[in-house]
Amino acid sequence: MLQRSMVDIASKSSFRDPSGFIFYENGQIFRKINPVYFEIYRTLKEEKVFETLQQEGLLIEHRERIPTGS
Repeated sequence: MLQRSMVDIASKSSFRDPSGFIFYENGQIFRKINPVYFEIYRTLKEEKVFETLQQEGLLIEHRERIPTGS
């Protein structure tokens, strides 16, 4: 069985996101972030921006996932 890559199942509307893209895997929605966004993401995380936005109902809860080998 052939494995599809993330690019094969990336959301068509995700081209608008220069920092990464949305993709689907096993019925779940994921967002891959590109290296250009790593520093910004780390800063937002360290400053608890995500946590604050989640508490205010402005951002859905999310978890980080380390990709497994393909």
